[in-house]
Amino acid sequence: MRALIAVRLSNVTDTTTSPARQRRVGHLWCKTHGAEVVGEATDLDVSASRVDPFSRPELGEWLTRPDDYDAIVFWRLDRAVRSMADMAKLGEWAKNHGKLLVFVEGPGGSALELDMRATSLVSELIIMLLAFAAQMEAEAIRERVKGSRAHLRHAGRWHGGRVPFGWAVVPNPDGPGYVLDECPEAGPIVREIVKRIIAGESIYSVANDLDRREVLTPTDREKLKATGKTPQPRKTWDHQHIAAMLRSEGLRGYTLHDPENTANRDRYSKGDAKWQPWAGRPVLDRSGHPRRDRPALVDDETWDRLQEVMKTKKRSETHMRAAGSLLIRVAYCAGINKDGSVCGRPMYGSSKKETRNGKDTNSGVRIRIYRCTQRGTGHAVSAKADVLDKWVEERFLEELGNQAVMAYVSDPGQDHTADVARVRESIHRLRRDRQAGLYDGEEDEAEFSEMMGALLKERRQLEALPSRPPSTRRVATGRTYADIWTAADTEGKRQLLLDAGARVTVASGKHSGAGFDYGRLSFAIAAQADPARAELEARAREEAV
Repeated sequence: MRALIAVRLSNVTDTTTSPARQRRVGHLWCKTHGAEVVGEATDLDVSASRVDPFSRPELGEWLTRPDDYDAIVFWRLDRAVRSMADMAKLGEWAKNHGKLLVFVEGPGGSALELDMRATSLVSELIIMLLAFAAQMEAEAIRERVKGSRAHLRHAGRWHGGRVPFGWAVVPNPDGPGYVLDECPEAGPIVREIVKRIIAGESIYSVANDLDRREVLTPTDREKLKATGKTPQPRKTWDHQHIAAMLRSEGLRGYTLHDPENTANRDRYSKGDAKWQPWAGRPVLDRSGHPRRDRPALVDDETWDRLQEVMKTKKRSETHMRAAGSLLIRVAYCAGINKDGSVCGRPMYGSSKKETRNGKDTNSGVRIRIYRCTQRGTGHAVSAKADVLDKWVEERFLEELGNQAVMAYVSDPGQDHTADVARVRESIHRLRRDRQAGLYDGEEDEAEFSEMMGALLKERRQLEALPSRPPSTRRVATGRTYADIWTAADTEGKRQLLLDAGARVTVASGKHSGAGFDYGRLSFAIAAQADPARAELEARAREEAV
């Protein structure tokens, strides 16, 4: 008899039902019964309550190949299913394909073998009774966990689940349970990412550098901690997850909670739900302020600077990255439309057959180009990508290469503007929660009144303090444009061009054997990239007048 051993775990940090134990129990049953193990289906970070057997990454793939084995061996029933619907589906599949379903530790601790190779009403009845019990247990566990987590959140203790990247679970020094503290390995990585983004690097550039340095992703770090082995193949850093982390108030040490997002967490690893470990809104304390349950990885000033930078990164870079071209949103068409106006549309990366003197060389070679995609305009502007990339790089470094890259630093002044803004944010958040129905009972209403009263009093006190207007100044980052350009990949270089306001326009040209016509190119950098130069030019214009 050929047997498939199925292993499942909702959370890889759970050592009470470890994958190693499930494998050991499965192999022991197979050895005792003379079964040949033909494979293992291991699904980690997968919940049986939300992901049925046919949708799991490994078990689902094995279920599409029923001729490769005769039996499926599970440690217990809850490793297979936690709902009657899923059990009915699995039982029907086993019946149609004539399989033996084995649960090594069944009711009472003894093995339960359900032979579906022959029609048996008794086996089908047992399957549904056990599935009913498993579903009831799952519902009870869900309610207990929900209540327990709510209590722990408000007590400032760690409520379990996936640990946010940058922190680690440690014993509570002030009482029972556990709390979050900064992780000595992951915390500095988060701070490095924040510092580099504020300095002007793109998220893609940072992600690629972390991959190049083989820095473990949050998921791989968790698996390494649980198993003691570095996962293979290793996951790569995802720019969307980094962006979510950088926009999350969890960086400030706030306790976050998002019921809808939490409901999707068990499907995250499979990719059919957008669960974000950084999602959620802050939990408020009795004074109406966000509760902190962990050390902040960034201070308030750094947080404000980071959010200003992140506002400029809201545009999607997906298309630009896929194109793999340096000058997307930097190169623009200067062709003349039929009505005599200048096109002005962005040029995109493409390719075409190699030509010589305007004729196809029939070599089969394709060359990269930038071209205007606007149709029906009366022009067809394009340029060789390698030529245009090199020309822009030379112009850019000639203009700004030796200049220091500047960053904006905000001085909140002496009027406590930032504190007032945060109190107002807490007031608005509390009002939104009330409108959403989170304070609908008498006790809830009393709690709402207490919290709102404390916030309004604090706001009055802050607004009564002496004021001094805030200001913003530019400071050097300690790196020149040439420094960052040399170290950056294509995505990082493009972001540097965009942040500096670089723009190249390409006019129409004629095919000739004289080589590339650089006369149809024009390059400019926004004045704000070099305020000193802009000031000198302004003075020169005034003197000329």
